[in-house]
Amino acid sequence: MRRILVFLGLMTLAMRAMAQSQIPDMPFFISFSPLSGSPPNSEMWGLANYYRVKLPPPVPNLPTYTNQLEVFIRLPALPEDAWIEEKETDGSLAPVAEVTNLIEDVYGFYFQQLLTLTTNQIHSLIEGNWYAEVDFGESNYLGNLAPQYGFANGPTAVMIFPPPQGMNIAGGYTVISPNNRTARFVFDGSHCTDPFYLPMQYFWTGWAGYLMQGAPVFTNTGILATNVFALGPYVICLEVNDSIANGKPLYFTLQVITAGQAVNSIISDIQSSTMPKNKMRLLTDVLSTAAGLFNHGQMARGCFELEVYKKLVSASHFNSAMTFYLSQPAQDILDAFSFDDHGRGRG
Repeated sequence: MRRILVFLGLMTLAMRAMAQSQIPDMPFFISFSPLSGSPPNSEMWGLANYYRVKLPPPVPNLPTYTNQLEVFIRLPALPEDAWIEEKETDGSLAPVAEVTNLIEDVYGFYFQQLLTLTTNQIHSLIEGNWYAEVDFGESNYLGNLAPQYGFANGPTAVMIFPPPQGMNIAGGYTVISPNNRTARFVFDGSHCTDPFYLPMQYFWTGWAGYLMQGAPVFTNTGILATNVFALGPYVICLEVNDSIANGKPLYFTLQVITAGQAVNSIISDIQSSTMPKNKMRLLTDVLSTAAGLFNHGQMARGCFELEVYKKLVSASHFNSAMTFYLSQPAQDILDAFSFDDHGRGRG
């Protein structure tokens, strides 16, 4: 515990000199030991931070990351040379990069260097195989970049929710049952990311209702998780971890409704709008017919009525925004009957 407190204190002192402003994915403490009979030096210490910072993608849908290691070394005197080194399988140290960004301030000298890492280098770094060596002529010092696993940021759980329009809800999914009883849903965790590019484990848990009470009705440990849900609301939790740290749990909602309920929601939206009464009556009459058919299990005929509704919307000469607002919920319902995996969730 004392070492952690000392580390945090040193971190506070060094942060003013370090360029990055975001929280590192993993910090490193560097404790230097003398080499070749050099005298001990208690004034020499160092810190390093690894950041996996997302940048705007140069190519659509292909985000890039900085994968930067920022090294800070406080020096007792002007050094001759400094290197970042990596331990080889035979135990020898091989140079990775020369540390050249030497800065002088009112307290003396310090190094502050940014390195861009490859995936293999990141793995080697978090395994504790990286070192910093500083030479002062006849006095030389070596320090291991010791990973502070207790401060590591774990994987990020990601789900790609549809825009909150039509039948969709913000921060979750609305799924339409094709049989008025159940809906099959596929959760997809393939967009989750790990800052250290390590293999991830996935833990899905689902509870009926919004209070997360009682035993879960759904658990899974795959990157893709499939389950058949009865009608009603659910809360789903996705947790992701790697061999180093647990990520922050992601909670979201899932609501399974009938096609008739979905149509009634469209009717309610139209009735609360300011459209002319004659157009409102024309559209809601068709939708009421569709809802009745869906409620009686006549799915094909209900879908036919929704197609009629969409044509009436197009012929009503609304502006493009209003046309989309009225048509998209109907299309969401039609889509529920056209996919094999109803309401497939892509995360």
